Amino acid sequence: MATKTTRRSKAAPAKKARPKTTRSKGTRAKVSPASRRKAVRLATFNLGQFLKQLKIANHEHQAVTDCLTHGLAAYYRHIYGYDKYGPAPHFLVGERMYEPYIFGFGAVEIVRHATLSPETRLKVIQYALDRVDATAEYGTPHGLPVMLSFMAEAGVLEPGLFRSVIIAADFGGSLFDDWALDEVRRLMDWLIVKAEVSEPEQLWWLWHISVNAEPSHAARGLAEAGLPLPKGLPSRATIEAGYDSALDTLLGEENEEAAALGTPAPSLHLLRKMLVGPMGLVVLTPSSLKRAAIAALPGLGDDPLVVCRRYLGAKPDYYADTLNQGVADVIRAYRGQMPEDAVRGLVEQGLRVGAVATRKAYYQLGADLFGVEYMERAVQDTAKSIREWATKFSSGAAKPKRGRQRREG
Repeated sequence: MATKTTRRSKAAPAKKARPKTTRSKGTRAKVSPASRRKAVRLATFNLGQFLKQLKIANHEHQAVTDCLTHGLAAYYRHIYGYDKYGPAPHFLVGERMYEPYIFGFGAVEIVRHATLSPETRLKVIQYALDRVDATAEYGTPHGLPVMLSFMAEAGVLEPGLFRSVIIAADFGGSLFDDWALDEVRRLMDWLIVKAEVSEPEQLWWLWHISVNAEPSHAARGLAEAGLPLPKGLPSRATIEAGYDSALDTLLGEENEEAAALGTPAPSLHLLRKMLVGPMGLVVLTPSSLKRAAIAALPGLGDDPLVVCRRYLGAKPDYYADTLNQGVADVIRAYRGQMPEDAVRGLVEQGLRVGAVATRKAYYQLGADLFGVEYMERAVQDTAKSIREWATKFSSGAAKPKRGRQRREG
């Protein structure tokens, strides 16, 4: 026995004994009941420990508990469209509130609870922010913008935290999910009046928040507040075509201008956010804002004729018709400040360089400024839609004229 053992040890080291498992033939290794209980404990929410950890005052315990319960009900309502477990599923708080996304529903209820002290609400917000993990499934708490609005109103919001949280909210889903319009306005007030950020960045964030009003209720609210909404968007392929090269060009131009002025160049991250959202989605400036911006330039001191010549016939792209129509608005508003031959030349240029939408706008402009000859030309246009439109317009214009002649007779 001794000799055999020695030979085996020289040939190869003896294998260490494996720990015994409860594996049965043809099945996976079973997890012991103790291990299973430990895993469950790690994936639960201990309400008592939560209240103790945040040092919530005793007289607020019940209100916080109720908010978490109502938040969980709101979560199930959000997922299923109805109260799956009733309006107050208190028995599920311990099982589900450990998930950051679901906890956010409870945090929103707490933030909006007027009887809770600001200190308590800020503690809960900090607890939620400490658990943000934008790379994990359900790792971004629901309602982050709501929490930012409260922090802004409480005077404790800083630009750095604002930037990181709003980007995390982008990762988590719709920016306006459960964000009330009055709360949006509070954050915008902070951006406009109190936030210590540069004016370009300030305008960027105001614009970014506005164009992300995706849910219909938020879009209606912004429309009622006077913010225009885009009529439509191009395909993803059209949007993405060439935006990387555009970013390189923009970055180079911005850096050169910043160097000439002796000011810091904007960060690459901010520039990329201006073209591509954090989820890889391109964000566009609404066409109505582009058109309104051109129409506003003469009012800000630019020469109307210079504005028209600069933007009319811009390089064809998604915004070409928008820019051309903005020029038409300038011509209408400032015709008296430009030579008539120059105005007529602009109308003719619009008919030559524009696509269907631009040509239609300039036929209309020419008819309004110089007479029906432009509608007669429109009837001969190559586009069927313009010919039909001009024919209907001419027929409609002729009837009132005959009526006026009869009345005059």
